[in-house]
Amino acid sequence: MAPTVTSRTLHSVSIGWDIWSSGRYPGEGSVRSYVARVWKDGNVIDVRKNSADITSIAIENLLEYTAYEFTVSIEDEEGQEGKQSPSVAKMTCGAPSIIPQPDIILSLKVPWNTAQIRLKTHDMTEAVHRCDGFAKLKLYVNREYGNNTRKDVVVVKESQDIYIEDLVPYSNFTVYISAVSNLNLEGPVLVLNGRTPEGEPGPPSNFTATSRSQTSLEFSWKAPRVRNGIITGYKIECYTDGKGVSAELSMHARSYVFKQLTSGTKYTCSLKAKTSAGYGNSSQLVTWTEPKDPEIGGIVGGVVGATFVAAVVVMAIVITLLRRRRREREANSSSSVPEREVSNLGLEHCSENIDYEHPMRHWQETLYTDLVLSSNDDVEQSGTGNLGEDRSRY
Repeated sequence: MAPTVTSRTLHSVSIGWDIWSSGRYPGEGSVRSYVARVWKDGNVIDVRKNSADITSIAIENLLEYTAYEFTVSIEDEEGQEGKQSPSVAKMTCGAPSIIPQPDIILSLKVPWNTAQIRLKTHDMTEAVHRCDGFAKLKLYVNREYGNNTRKDVVVVKESQDIYIEDLVPYSNFTVYISAVSNLNLEGPVLVLNGRTPEGEPGPPSNFTATSRSQTSLEFSWKAPRVRNGIITGYKIECYTDGKGVSAELSMHARSYVFKQLTSGTKYTCSLKAKTSAGYGNSSQLVTWTEPKDPEIGGIVGGVVGATFVAAVVVMAIVITLLRRRRREREANSSSSVPEREVSNLGLEHCSENIDYEHPMRHWQETLYTDLVLSSNDDVEQSGTGNLGEDRSRY
């Protein structure tokens, strides 16, 4: 008739036993009471008696988390006590101990580019909760970039995986974890420090086309605002109509020039950074090379040719006008001489007594001067000397 432990606390243990009867256990007679004894280190430290109709007892004022043994015996109506039952050993409860160091497995969660922690616990036994079981495991996660979280694991097994998700890649973290027993006693906190693995970086910032020419494009940029690791390099690409150029650059590069491009062409260019996890998202822009300058030789040749043609036309017009004027002068000079000869001839046949006034008489003072000013050459060729002579006669 060995007792059984039904419950325990920090300072008490409850035990129970079966009702004795001669049909079930050896011996004769009837039971007047049950005697429960508490043993520690081989010595009885407490004795408790219960009436025959009570088959359980709570033994209190015990030490916390201490090993004890418990026995039960029968006392008959005459006050005689029978043999002690087999003992049962049990400890009082204690506050949980610190949990064994779990294995930490760090990884990235694809495709969201976030980090996660897998804690693999082991040896989560009574030696940890120190009572009748676990109520839960308490976790608090301190993240480098904020968004700290709390998490309770209410089903605690001897060995299990616990996941902590949605951490920033390549960031520091601290995990605080403790065990809570069925008595709602919390044990010491285990502190786990670490850094999440590198992830793909964000797009580079301030990606700009700083200058252009007919055959080149120059770009500049700054490092990504979200790095998710150590930047190990950059890749820059420019494409047009399915064809393009690219270059892989060092982690220190902040500018690059593409040369030998096609003039007057639109290019779609992208730039992305790289960590140990690979290339991340790219920054993109659309730009173009300068168009070709017009042919300077053709323009100069055209201007010179047009100028020459214009000069030739002007010269032709001038020569034509000069020739026309010369012909008019010659025609005027030729027509004036016969008229004067006819007039002279007419005068010769007139009578000397007829008072005849020559139509040219009023030119006596200016005729010669006007003719000379008009054209000396023409006058000389047309015989102006005769006219001078005629003038003196009148």
